[in-house]
Amino acid sequence: MGRKVFDVHEKNLGYDITSLDITSSELRFIEVKGIGAESGTIILTSNERRVAKDRQDCFWLYVVLLTAILNLSCNLQYSILLRIIGMR
Repeated sequence: MGRKVFDVHEKNLGYDITSLDITSSELRFIEVKGIGAESGTIILTSNERRVAKDRQDCFWLYVVLLTAILNLSCNLQYSILLRIIGMR
């Protein structure tokens, strides 16, 4: 069980991660975008839009909301909310 995950963000494929389910062979091309506020705009490049359109069967957009919280001991902690939007 599980997934094989490959970081491909430097290959300019139009997505950041290739994820393959070992059991079902379900393939995901995952584009990851981060925002620093609960609302905002996500911009896809023309290459990302092309893959999203051409590979609707397996393209996923993961939007990660990152907020930094400074606690009383001055350690920086990250509260990460992952919102997953499946483009089908």
